[in-house]
Amino acid sequence: MLNNIVIENFENIKNKQFKIDFDDTQVDSELIDIKKITTDLVEGRKYTPFSLLFHVNTHVLFEQGTYLLSHQELGELQVFLVPVSDNNDGFQYEAVFT
Repeated sequence: MLNNIVIENFENIKNKQFKIDFDDTQVDSELIDIKKITTDLVEGRKYTPFSLLFHVNTHVLFEQGTYLLSHQELGELQVFLVPVSDNNDGFQYEAVFT
């Protein structure tokens, strides 16, 4: 489990496979985008806010909520995921860290 969730944890694993446990359903996903969130500098901020975009190749829409995300190098992490788009290949879910 990650102790500090920072953008640098994810930069080297873009386009890699993750598993997401949507309640009782475990699905494969791919980290397809990592974006820095530009905000006004906040005094004392020690990290850069960012978002992660995952593609899930299923036509089942899962509601927004907190789910277990796992990766063989990073381990497990509870994240709040929001469905943000869909296409013929499945759905995309976003996690935002501010």
